[in-house]
Amino acid sequence: EDMRSLLFQTGYLSIDHEDENGDLYLKFPNREVETSFMNVLIHLYTDGRGWRVPCMDMRRSLENKDVERFIALTESYYASIPYSTGRKNEDGWRDLFYAVMRLVGAEVQAEEYTNRGRIDIVLRLKSYTYLIEFKVDRSAEEAMNQIVDNGYDEKFLREKEEGRLVLLGINFSSEMRNIEGFISR
Repeated sequence: EDMRSLLFQTGYLSIDHEDENGDLYLKFPNREVETSFMNVLIHLYTDGRGWRVPCMDMRRSLENKDVERFIALTESYYASIPYSTGRKNEDGWRDLFYAVMRLVGAEVQAEEYTNRGRIDIVLRLKSYTYLIEFKVDRSAEEAMNQIVDNGYDEKFLREKEEGRLVLLGINFSSEMRNIEGFISR
């Protein structure tokens, strides 16, 4: 009880609503605070083993260019998110993906500009750089075509020449509330 009061007074929690009995329900004021707080709690309560294992698996699959395993782990992550969480447009999916990639420990940039558009996500790891384009209720092919047609890879010539550039098109289904398809090159 004292911890909730402390978290409310310090701004880590805000009032969500009051029910008919006068009980107050608290929530995190924004996703950044929630992600930061959850990361601390996970490490505190699990000695870093709670989210660490899935994150380590995700990172390992990216470092080894095992895109199928990475997508399977990402689908599992999205399946764990309550259906009431808003993910109706591309921005919502991208933001959730961005937060997980931060937990994975990848250097991640959302909406990176090029001379012909914006790449939804650029992931930089020691072994590979991933250019990721998202679509919702369309197709993974359309996402990949956007990467290719707009020449997003031209900005990453060194990685491309060294064979360290991976292009990844992902389509999300708003009905399934998860990844519906992907293509990698």
